[in-house]
Amino acid sequence: MVYTDGSCYPNPNGFGGWAFTVTKINEDSTVEDIGHRSGAENNSTNNRAEFLAVIEATRWLKENLDAPHATIITDSLVAIAWAKDSCCSHKDLQRLWAQCKYGDLKFDWVKGHSDNKWNALCDAEANKARERLTVAYKKIPSQ
Repeated sequence: MVYTDGSCYPNPNGFGGWAFTVTKINEDSTVEDIGHRSGAENNSTNNRAEFLAVIEATRWLKENLDAPHATIITDSLVAIAWAKDSCCSHKDLQRLWAQCKYGDLKFDWVKGHSDNKWNALCDAEANKARERLTVAYKKIPSQ
């Protein structure tokens, strides 16, 4: 399973953070984090950050698994709907569609800010990435 989340403040045109965590269920039924990443960019939106989380997660799957079979779990219904739509003209959506056509990827929704441990972890990591970028930009002297 792959959990993703995005964050942006202010929204729109603010600092956008994204994160994902790839998990697997071990033989003893414990869940293990086998890969995760986070990042951020300026001049973003909440939806763009959500898309980037899915894009980066599918990129990780391509790089680390030969034939990925995964369920991507996100709290973004927009990301789920657009990941399944091949006729989008937006560049992020085209990247998302191209990534999602690889392997056997399914999408599932989880309520955000609920009691899902992995969604909460991705939310926290996306916010940390966004905050790090915000602090870095504040340190840049004005021109």
